[in-house]
Amino acid sequence: MANRHDVIIWDADVYGTPKSFEEASSMSMLLEDKAESQTNLKIQSFLNKLETVAKSMAETREVFESYQNISKTIDTMAAYVLEMPDEDWEYFLQHVVEIAWQNKLIVFYESLSTVFISPKNILPKSNKKIWNTIVDYNSLNLEPDTLKGFERKLSPIIHVKMTKQGFLIKNKKNHEYIKHTQLGHQVVQFYYQSYYSKRSVYFQTFITINAVSDIYKNFNLYSGASDFRFSRNEMIKYEIDFSTKEGLGIFFEEIEKKLFSILACMENNITAVDDLLSQDRYAFFRDYIYNINKHYGHYAPFLLIAARLANSPRFDELITTFSEPRFGRAIDTIEWSKLVNYLQQEIDPNNFMALYQTLLAQRNAIDTDKAAFLMTMLPPQQEEELALLKTAWHDKSTGLIWQIGCIGEQVCNENPTGVADLLTWQEVLELLKQPKYKHWRLPTKEELQAVEITQNIMHIANNKIASYDLITDVFIYHWTSNVRQLHDFDYYKKVAPILGDILSRQYANGYNMSCDSDEYKEIMKLFYVTAEEHDVNFSRFCSKKHRITSDMAFLPRALNEKAAVRLVRDTNKVETTMYTTEVKDIPETIQKYLNKVMDEDMEQWGKLDWDAEDTLKFWLIKDDDQLINFLRFGLNSAICKMLDDNEEAWQENNNDSENEYDEDDEDDEDDEDDEDDEDEDDYDESIMLREREALAKYPPIYAAVHDIFEFFAAFSFHGLSLIGSWGEEGMQNVLQAFQLLGLEKLANAYKVGIENIPTYDSDIEDAEIMYDEACQEKIIPAFKTVIDFNITQQHLDVAEAVRKNYPLFLV
Repeated sequence: MANRHDVIIWDADVYGTPKSFEEASSMSMLLEDKAESQTNLKIQSFLNKLETVAKSMAETREVFESYQNISKTIDTMAAYVLEMPDEDWEYFLQHVVEIAWQNKLIVFYESLSTVFISPKNILPKSNKKIWNTIVDYNSLNLEPDTLKGFERKLSPIIHVKMTKQGFLIKNKKNHEYIKHTQLGHQVVQFYYQSYYSKRSVYFQTFITINAVSDIYKNFNLYSGASDFRFSRNEMIKYEIDFSTKEGLGIFFEEIEKKLFSILACMENNITAVDDLLSQDRYAFFRDYIYNINKHYGHYAPFLLIAARLANSPRFDELITTFSEPRFGRAIDTIEWSKLVNYLQQEIDPNNFMALYQTLLAQRNAIDTDKAAFLMTMLPPQQEEELALLKTAWHDKSTGLIWQIGCIGEQVCNENPTGVADLLTWQEVLELLKQPKYKHWRLPTKEELQAVEITQNIMHIANNKIASYDLITDVFIYHWTSNVRQLHDFDYYKKVAPILGDILSRQYANGYNMSCDSDEYKEIMKLFYVTAEEHDVNFSRFCSKKHRITSDMAFLPRALNEKAAVRLVRDTNKVETTMYTTEVKDIPETIQKYLNKVMDEDMEQWGKLDWDAEDTLKFWLIKDDDQLINFLRFGLNSAICKMLDDNEEAWQENNNDSENEYDEDDEDDEDDEDDEDDEDEDDYDESIMLREREALAKYPPIYAAVHDIFEFFAAFSFHGLSLIGSWGEEGMQNVLQAFQLLGLEKLANAYKVGIENIPTYDSDIEDAEIMYDEACQEKIIPAFKTVIDFNITQQHLDVAEAVRKNYPLFLV
């Protein structure tokens, strides 16, 4: 496919108009490779008009210079691939789209995830804002009266540029973006500032390369985090006039050349990271690292580690360069020496990355095992909760489950990376309302002070995977549950009468309220702190001791403090908020029949097709084949045995009354022969009705498993003709079963297939064979309009859905 920064253009009248971005993406891939016998006249007209604009704009807009002969590039392909410029692309795109609209051409721009069909039809519809932002930017007036006005005008433009680079919004309020890469992740945050009435924009960037960070954290090199970070001040030093479009253009040009080029280097290839210090096109960065007087000390080890992993020929040279005093003054020299020795002696760059992938797989297995263990004590309802358990730590002494990282951080190798979100108290309250944190809470101050989280750090040493234990006991600047409703004046007047006197003083509207030393200590007690030390709730109370600025208001001042958040979850308390009854186990009757199945299988075969220890907690079975065998030959067999016993019991209880007849009735037997078939159908229907009544005593998920695996078993014998013979009514329970497990797409695919069931003609030769072929020809293509038909994959999907929805089996 074309480069994702190109646009693909085609004729809507010839090839149709897409109804969604996904459909447009598929059409673009087909059309850009499809050749026609002659050139499309509409595309020719489009290129002629674009060329005319380019010639008229070339003197004032450099971006148009290379497009002055664009009409000569026409070919006979069904779609035209137009290369987009790297700079000033917003202005160029506006002309491209508007000219395309004049000629009824579709413009597909994957980089913006947008399809331009007409002025009123832009897909997805939410991206109409992106188009409006581009148009507004091209005629922008950057002289708003207030900083907020400046922010409102500029932030949508920055959002479009970040989206084009593949970033997602992480925190809309704080203008924070994130991009996950093959090497790690990248975070960019923008700040809007005003200084002497001048508006400006700053950014700060945090780049995490997992392999580098894992090595970095084994050494006490620098007090900061192990992310690679830099800001606008370090990359773009000269003054920029943000009140003019020219100044803003310079700013964005610098971002394209410097910020985005560095980010691109640190995405997918560790060798490219090393290029930052070796290639001339990054001279601005190399000069900064080598020559600037004030720099951050963690640059040197970060880049030295990257150079070693990339097997850079300049590695030894960098050791000497980075060891100079100006590079080492912010780094512990002993730890620096340890790092250099480690990289030289214990890292083999030729196979490090392959070994590192093995290490990641082992960590993931540990995370999965950890989550599975915690799931036995806690029943998370959704996938997000399961993800939280994978990055948690269980304190057996207290029964608490702790988040290893704070909110906003990512956990890798049981180590938090990235930057914690600093939240106000109100933001904490909003956070705790999110469904995924439903059963989590803030720790108490005492819990924070007492906990020591032991992390097992896996790393590579001597070309092998090793590990060591690390105790984390630094818990500062955290919110705790000891903080009460800070705005509740009446509460504080009760617990500390002296506060009532302070609050009643008539100092407001910009004046300062003063309090003496005793009063200050009393206020500190309200927040569980003393005048001598700060509390873990937040790091500071006010900027000057014994003075409270009333223009910010005393208690709201405390509310506006920001701190990190690390949540805990109880395992030693029964949680009843998730279900109306206490979560115990799978139903006892089901357990009884499972034990019968296990006994019979062991007696007949001497083994089971799944791990017997996980029978009553089958969602912990990791192997897909074993879980499928359990559901098919274990759980479903148990359900079938239970239904057979219920039916046998019913027959015994009702046999005498239903089957007794007088001798006179024998004379009527011949009259009833004609009704045998009808009676047999009624008999089968009554059995099915009794089965449904029996299954209704248990959670619906058991009937769903029964219906699905009865269908799978029958399908293995009859193939697609089974769907034809069962029809819509016969497949109804199966479809509902898929939906109960959350397999909506699979259920919809079967619905579409059922709508295309062929007619069965018993009069033709080889009717059954012909019907089976007809089912193949009709049902499969219809099914594939939703998803591919793969019965093996359907088994796997059901197994995974059972794992995710295992609480539905519990009572």
